[in-house]
Amino acid sequence: MKMKKTVLALALSLAFLLAACAGQPKNPESMEDVQLPNPMNQWSTLEEAAEKTGFSLETGRLPQGFEQAEILTIEENLIQITFQKGEERLVVRKGKGSEDLSSDYNEYSQVTEETLLDGRTVRLSAEEDKILLATWTENDQWSYSVSAPALSKDEVLDFVEGTH
Repeated sequence: MKMKKTVLALALSLAFLLAACAGQPKNPESMEDVQLPNPMNQWSTLEEAAEKTGFSLETGRLPQGFEQAEILTIEENLIQITFQKGEERLVVRKGKGSEDLSSDYNEYSQVTEETLLDGRTVRLSAEEDKILLATWTENDQWSYSVSAPALSKDEVLDFVEGTH
């Protein structure tokens, strides 16, 4: 009787072991990592980005030397254009809604508001009189941000004036 219990216990252990291993792939190296999909997409043109999101982004006059480097969308919610001059980057974003979409959570020593000719109010955040961030909304429907590499107020406002 003791021999039957031992054989039964071994048989059950083997059955559990086989059942546990049955779900494992034969070659674990062939398994791909499971990752969340990246919501960001890169585009060659603003027209492609606008087609993806359903809205467009026009920019104002760029500060001297900056050239378009990258166009991204985040799902159908945001268009981001990066302009570059050497290592300096100017990033402009437009997104749906009225929330701050700058992703800049720094505290700035100088924060002012400027009213543009078309009635938009732009919040300018600066250090030592150099603008690093501009944010505004349009009709509580669109949010904008411009992250800049320490530009003058005039350079930033020239750019913002034509950005829609």
